Amino acid sequence: MSNSIVDIPSELGRLTKLQMEFNLQWMSLQSTIPTELGNLLQMTSLFVLSENSLTGTIPSELGQLVHIRSVIEVQGNALTNSLPTQLGQMTDLAYWIGFQENSMTGKIPTELGNFRKLSSGMGLFENSLTGSIPTQLGGLRKLTRDLSYRSNRLSKAIPSEMGYLRKLTSGFDFYVNELSHALPTELGGLSKMLEHFYFSYNMITSTIPTEFGKATEMTAHLSFNHNAFSGDIPTEIGNLDKMNTVLSFSFTSV
Repeated sequence: MSNSIVDIPSELGRLTKLQMEFNLQWMSLQSTIPTELGNLLQMTSLFVLSENSLTGTIPSELGQLVHIRSVIEVQGNALTNSLPTQLGQMTDLAYWIGFQENSMTGKIPTELGNFRKLSSGMGLFENSLTGSIPTQLGGLRKLTRDLSYRSNRLSKAIPSEMGYLRKLTSGFDFYVNELSHALPTELGGLSKMLEHFYFSYNMITSTIPTEFGKATEMTAHLSFNHNAFSGDIPTEIGNLDKMNTVLSFSFTSV
C-alpha cells in the first residue's frame, strides 16, 4: 500500500504566522489547492506548489497574499480554467511568478500589469490561454528578464505598449501562438536585449521593422521563422554584429 501524500490539508491555512517558504513541490499531490491557503497572510517569499498533479482552479484567495515579494510558483500541474484577477493584488511581488505547464484557459488578466515592482520573471507558457496580450503588461517597466507566454493560443497583435519594457535583457518569448498583424516598431526600443527574442510559429504579417537593428547588444536567439512576413530582411539587422547563436527567418515570406 502506498504511503504517499496526495492531498493538501486545508488545515495548513492555520499557519497564519508563516512568513517564508511554504514549499510542497515534487510530492505527487493530486488534490485541489485549498482556498484556506489564502489565509497565509504573512507570507513574504517562496510559495511553491510546483511539479505535482494538482487539479481544479487557482483559488482567487491566493490574491490575499499581498506581502509576497519573491517567488509564487505553481508550475507543472494539471490546473484548469482562468487565472483569477485577484492575483493582481500582490503588488509587492518583485521576483518570479510562474503558472506555466498547466492546462489553464481564458484570457490573461489585465491585472497582471499591476506587478510594477516585478524585475525578474513571469512564466505562463505551455497553457491554453486565449485572447490578446493585454496592453497593461507594458506597465512592467522594471522587468529585466523572462516574459514567457510561449505555447498558448494568444491572438491578435502584439501591443505597441510592450515597447515600454526597456529594461528587458532576456526572454521576450511569445512563439507558438496565433499572433497576427504587424510587429510594432516600438519593440525596437528594447535595445538592451541580449538574447531570446522569439516570435516564431505565429501568423505575423507585414515587414520586419528596421528598428530591430537597434538591439546591438544581442548575442543569441533572434527568431522570426514560421510567420507570414513580406518584404525584405532589413539591412539594419546587420548592425547586430555581436550575434553568435541563432538568427532565423526560415519559412517566412520575406
